[in-house]
Amino acid sequence: MRGVKKEHLPVKTCRVCGRDFAWRKKWERNWEEVTVCSEACRRGTPRGGTGPGMEEVQKVLMQLAARRGGGKSFCPSEAARALVPDPAGEGWRALMPRVRAAGAVLVRQNLLKCTQGGMPVDPEAVSGPIRYQAPDA
Repeated sequence: MRGVKKEHLPVKTCRVCGRDFAWRKKWERNWEEVTVCSEACRRGTPRGGTGPGMEEVQKVLMQLAARRGGGKSFCPSEAARALVPDPAGEGWRALMPRVRAAGAVLVRQNLLKCTQGGMPVDPEAVSGPIRYQAPDA
């Protein structure tokens, strides 16, 4: 990538904070695997720790799953709306990448199940609407 102007570098969207970030030399060998823009986003506390942390998001997801009970699912946007002071506003949309990332961690730990169209899916590999639910007992 030597000699390439900044505006011509490849760009991705961070799966945690939702912001765009450009290719960097240190990612030269593994650019395809890079999904977050910074170490802070990798830890789940994006850009200075603003907003709810990964643990708080996971707690809300688990509470929603417990409240729904077995076999009933919920949309990740319900968790995002529960985390913002004004759920009627649009602030919850900015939390969606963080909610999906937290949900993916819980799915990997078998604490939640992720579905799309009623079929189990990997939340990190699928795009579009998904739903979470408590795993089968």
